[in-house]
Amino acid sequence: AVLVELAGPAPGCGTRFVAFHSDLDELIVPTGNARLDHPDLQVSNVPVRAVGHVSLPMHGRVVGEVCRVLRDAHFAEPLAAA
Repeated sequence: AVLVELAGPAPGCGTRFVAFHSDLDELIVPTGNARLDHPDLQVSNVPVRAVGHVSLPMHGRVVGEVCRVLRDAHFAEPLAAA
């Protein structure tokens, strides 16, 4: 039921998504299942080579990309009125 709901239309969704996937991920099989492909969503699918599932959150490229996305999102948001 959840996968059916997630596959449904999501017009106007402003949330940005970043999905990391690795050729050595031993929990997500096949590895393509770690990708997020949806026509209504803003998605960056980032391939990471030779990193296992448990190591992904500590991998330098993953950490760097998460920091970059958060930084860019922070500076892209308009400042709230005081």
